[in-house]
Amino acid sequence: MSKLGLTEKDLERFVKDGMCTWQEDEEGNWHTGCHNMHTFFDGGPLDNEYQFCPYCGLPLKELKEDPNDY
Repeated sequence: MSKLGLTEKDLERFVKDGMCTWQEDEEGNWHTGCHNMHTFFDGGPLDNEYQFCPYCGLPLKELKEDPNDY
């Protein structure tokens, strides 16, 4: 397990290519690859000019998958 509490499976799914992957759920909350949750009043991370995860510092990437897979 990593210092951030990530399992190997988490690292494979959400921290790919040195990036922290964010995924939006059906309620508009964003789940981060480093096990945090973030909410925006309008838009998503890229709409709000987030380039790096404020929690782990890795470059940020939006995941475009079905939130039910999360």
